[in-house]
Amino acid sequence: MSALLRYIPSLNLSIQNASSVDFSRSGRDLAVATEEGLIMVWDVTTGQQYYPVVCETGSSGASCLTWISSSVFVCGFADGYLVTCSLLERDTVEVSDHT
Repeated sequence: MSALLRYIPSLNLSIQNASSVDFSRSGRDLAVATEEGLIMVWDVTTGQQYYPVVCETGSSGASCLTWISSSVFVCGFADGYLVTCSLLERDTVEVSDHT
């Protein structure tokens, strides 16, 4: 039995102090949250970064991040602060904060 091999290009992202990462349900987008409160989203098919969001949460960094639908993810911070990000277009994000 022979196996088919195919080349899958790698994606190299420059991220420092990442505290949480999660792929969207489609697998197309990768969201990353950092200890400094920065949230970034990449289109993994092109390697292009979208949606850099800086969250003003005091001294707390991001502790978790998860997609809750194909276009919405929630990021939680150590101080109890939550941020909901809705991807409205490929170049627009709507951010709502909750404490």
